Amino acid sequence: MITFKKTEWQSYLMQRDASHTRPSAPGDLICALGEIRWDPLLGYTVRITVKRRGQWDEDTELPDISRQVSNRATCPFCEPLFSSVVPGFFPTFSPTVHIQIGEAICFPNRYPYGTYSAVVIFSKDKHFISIGDFTPQDYRPAFDASLTYLSKVLDEDNQAHYQAITQNHLPSSGGSLIHPHLQVNADSVPTNFHTIMERALKAYAAESSSHYFHDLINEERNGDRQIADREHTFWLVPFAPAGQREVLGIIKNVSSLFDLSESAWEEIMAGIIAVQKFYRSLGVNSFNCALYNFPDPEGYYNVIVRMMTRSNYQPYPRNDMTYRETMLWEPSIEYYPEDMAQALKPYFVD
Repeated sequence: MITFKKTEWQSYLMQRDASHTRPSAPGDLICALGEIRWDPLLGYTVRITVKRRGQWDEDTELPDISRQVSNRATCPFCEPLFSSVVPGFFPTFSPTVHIQIGEAICFPNRYPYGTYSAVVIFSKDKHFISIGDFTPQDYRPAFDASLTYLSKVLDEDNQAHYQAITQNHLPSSGGSLIHPHLQVNADSVPTNFHTIMERALKAYAAESSSHYFHDLINEERNGDRQIADREHTFWLVPFAPAGQREVLGIIKNVSSLFDLSESAWEEIMAGIIAVQKFYRSLGVNSFNCALYNFPDPEGYYNVIVRMMTRSNYQPYPRNDMTYRETMLWEPSIEYYPEDMAQALKPYFVD
């Protein structure tokens, strides 16, 4: 059984006037409210600190980055640089220098994170795509190229089962380039995310004789954090988000990216684009997205999609990582998940 644990906290502040006198009436006291929530699977804590949103003016217009995105001449993913600087695969790995499906092109990462590290660009001709303007026609070839690469990796190394397809959109999300692209990685050594999730999911299955993601869908269905329940996918805002505006998509009854049907991919892409449109409505232009593979996932894992916003790409941005995340390893979230789920629902209307 899944337990959603939380506790409230209160912080009282003195409202002082120009004379710096102490408050003399109850109205002079300010009370800030929030919550501590525990992730129901992994156990980490999250602070809900809604009042912190008031520190910054909220602008629902996207920042003007026209100058930053206008220079294609120095972009290595655009021609003419692409043909001269982008590396290729060894003939023993791929009969072609690059893996190309439609306009999407997969090639080795010049700055790899491990033995198997690749980049997939959506197109050499699309130097910039604004958040919310991506289409299924952009994503589908890019995902196909990613899966082709990961399949070739397993042909070469059948232990490299810990895999991820990720997207950093704009430099403020961690991307080194504006040009839209995916990162594709595989390894026999799991990332921390793979390690922690695999251990927790297997423990849950052993202790409950059940499947965590099946149970999570049943617990969240028709609840305040549900966004949409589709034929192949279930979308929600996590009870204890690990990042700002996190959205979780669970693919029903599928445990490997290689086993997804075409209709499941269509729902995944539609969901990713719908979430982007919601982010855009808030004036946010940067995000991270990820899908994962695990070894022998049958019985404990469902394919999942995770998305979250990052700091806006703009002059003088505010970093979304504070000491709480870097030094205390505890996310500070500036919204209630239940409120965000309700705001997201219109973007998933058929």
